[in-house]
Amino acid sequence: MIGEPYLYDVRVCPMCHAEGIKTVATKAVNDFLGEFKAKKGIDLTENVIVKYDFADELSVVSCDNMVKWIVTNVGRQKKVKRLKVRKYIHISENRFSSDEAREKYLKILHDIEEAEILIFDSLADFTANQAEKALTPLLSASDNCSIIILTIPESDERLEQLPARLKFKLNNAQVMNFSSTGHQR
Repeated sequence: MIGEPYLYDVRVCPMCHAEGIKTVATKAVNDFLGEFKAKKGIDLTENVIVKYDFADELSVVSCDNMVKWIVTNVGRQKKVKRLKVRKYIHISENRFSSDEAREKYLKILHDIEEAEILIFDSLADFTANQAEKALTPLLSASDNCSIIILTIPESDERLEQLPARLKFKLNNAQVMNFSSTGHQR
């Protein structure tokens, strides 16, 4: 790896192209997942429930920065999709209005199905009437996709109201809490 943020392929003669080159490339790819696990103690290849509080401004900023970091950095090595629930509900309700709206909706569904890490932002962003529509994309995520669900104390009870398949999948999820200092509690 010669520079950030671009990765370069180095041309090497076939005799020299031994395991040394492959080991260096593999190490560079795994750095972001390993770095996150070392700093936060959370494995992003597993399901995660992130709890923060809107009343605590620093925890909101810390959570938002963490999501941006995951999308930007981990997104280089894994397919990361951030699903903004309000936007998704709006697009799904208007998907029949035009061909362009339908294409936008189908693209979001395709991105969710292809994602290796899906960030569901957040359990607080929909009403009780919209719950089924909001949680449907989580059901279309592949089985090997790790789901990161953002939630606040006011919407914690929605974790118990998830469909059985999702509840089972998130049964052993890691829990990450943000305190007012921005660190994990």
